[in-house]
Amino acid sequence: SGEEEDIAVGIKRVNNGKMSNWANDDLKAGMLVAVAPPSGNFKLNQAAKNIVAFAAGSGITPIISMAKSLRKNGASMKLFYGNRMLNTIMFESELAATEGVHTRHFLTGEEVEGYEKGRLDKDKITEIVKADLELLKADGFYLCGPETMIQAGIEVLEMFGVAKDK
Repeated sequence: SGEEEDIAVGIKRVNNGKMSNWANDDLKAGMLVAVAPPSGNFKLNQAAKNIVAFAAGSGITPIISMAKSLRKNGASMKLFYGNRMLNTIMFESELAATEGVHTRHFLTGEEVEGYEKGRLDKDKITEIVKADLELLKADGFYLCGPETMIQAGIEVLEMFGVAKDK
């Protein structure tokens, strides 16, 4: 289907994380690593043209793959992406360069000009949706990050009457 892209993996260091620390400290170019095939059911609906995504931290990993595939079918994504600090944002430059993706960044641990302050919790997600009710017309909603953020997003979308199959 046209464009090919190298396979890439994002591994965020986690305190006491065996794999994440090994990968960040000891994994070197040229080393062979055995991996399992993808096994999740977090998949982009290829027919969707208008996507809304909420991600926090390393939850951006599946979302960026989806964002990059959107350009193949002329779709667009409004992305709301939360992180603690500017230096913890994963794939920021790639997101900025990905056609059709419109990202709003939220930081909880510092205030930086050009970045919004706050956690993607129930109040913040409600505020985002109320400020742009057009979001509710999206073909699909994708949430990935801490369980509390995912649950808050689901509650808000249900409160606004978004169908579960979206």
